[in-house]
Amino acid sequence: MREYAISMARKKQTPNKDRILIVDDDPVIMRVLEANIRKQGYQVNTALTLDDARQFLDENDVDVVLLDVMFPEGPSLDFFDENIGPHTGYQVIMLTSSDSVELAVEAMKMGAYDYIRKPVEFERLFTAIGNALNVAKAQKEIAQLKKNLIEKYQFKKIIGESKPMKKLFEEMTSLLDKSTTILIQAESGTGKELVAKAIHYSGKKSKAPFVAVNCAAIPAGLLESELFGHERGAFTGAITRHIGKFEQADGGTIFLDEIGEMPLNAQARLLRVIQEREFERVGGSVKVKVAVRIIAATNQNLSDMVEQKRFREDLYYRLSVFPLVIPPLRERRDDIALLVAHLLYKYQEDNESEPHEISPEAITMLVRYRWPGNVRELENVIQRALILSGGEPISRTHLPIELQTRSRKSVKAFRSGVAVIDDDLQEVRPFEAIEKDVLEQALKATNGNISLAADQLEMGRATLYRKIKKYNIGE
Repeated sequence: MREYAISMARKKQTPNKDRILIVDDDPVIMRVLEANIRKQGYQVNTALTLDDARQFLDENDVDVVLLDVMFPEGPSLDFFDENIGPHTGYQVIMLTSSDSVELAVEAMKMGAYDYIRKPVEFERLFTAIGNALNVAKAQKEIAQLKKNLIEKYQFKKIIGESKPMKKLFEEMTSLLDKSTTILIQAESGTGKELVAKAIHYSGKKSKAPFVAVNCAAIPAGLLESELFGHERGAFTGAITRHIGKFEQADGGTIFLDEIGEMPLNAQARLLRVIQEREFERVGGSVKVKVAVRIIAATNQNLSDMVEQKRFREDLYYRLSVFPLVIPPLRERRDDIALLVAHLLYKYQEDNESEPHEISPEAITMLVRYRWPGNVRELENVIQRALILSGGEPISRTHLPIELQTRSRKSVKAFRSGVAVIDDDLQEVRPFEAIEKDVLEQALKATNGNISLAADQLEMGRATLYRKIKKYNIGE
């Protein structure tokens, strides 16, 4: 008796977290199954009716369900299809008598893992449970890996783990709950609005309005009315009062995209709003006060526009209290494979299709391409490749011809050094960028051997160490 007590105490110290749910309307069979399965160290819960099972599954996590095929109200196939079949978090083993085997086989076609005949052979049952648990765990691990992939590498929906993106994420994080005016500077296709939304929806005011305005898409004569609203009769066709975007965004964020396209007269009114946090509707005299965070964005060089008298200098300095620069895709090549994986997963989810694959050669071509259209262009290329591949793994033949002709960059290590070969003659890069690439490739080619790399580069070790430190290589 004492030995038994010690044995039970040890089991309690290391409980098995695997949970089994038994669903059977026969209480005698239920007790026998429960007692024997508990002896194997599993957590066991029971349900005598399908309604009880439905409620338990809605409220608890389960790894394996033992489900009787027949109940007083009829076969449990409809219950299985409605409550278990669509889920992938646990596996189902059907319990069947000799005259209901066909129903159990039908359940397996619907997604059940296995079936066991009554009277139950426990050795067979325990093997089936063990195998089903392995499948359930594998599915949960895959689901968790997908979740971790999204959570680890994105700021909301922004994918990236490269140094430039980590720097951007740090700056974005510092702005979440600030009312500071922000100026996002980036090329087209980099995701300026995505960054603005991430800042807004990740902060404490995420439930407040987020209003986006494309300044380039609104005719110059209507932009002020669109931003600040107008009173009835303010101009021909103004038959009612119109509430502008700034009022709609009160308490939240207004995103002014393509701010460089804003006419000078609208710039003057915007400057007053930033300074005073109030404005008058077009045709009105009543002051309207707003508490709005302004995030502006442009793909133009506003400082050049200021020199050309096309953009107000005072507005430029008001907008650029905190400038954010989104790096173009060519400066964050380390993220391309990750972005491709994310896009393939996204399209798989959207289309409820099988997982998509892409060849290493195709990935290499994608990484080497310059991406003048940035992430937007990458997304279009992947969508096109998926259509052309017809469900087969994406290969280089499914990629646009411009990728195949403009991505011929290779780096080769020679005994006397490293040669950078670039057939894209349209690319002009700073010397320091080229030098950094050469050093990185030399170290890679020599497996990090400083002496050997210095020898092949025909430079002293001290010089190589200094340049490694200068370019932060390997950090």
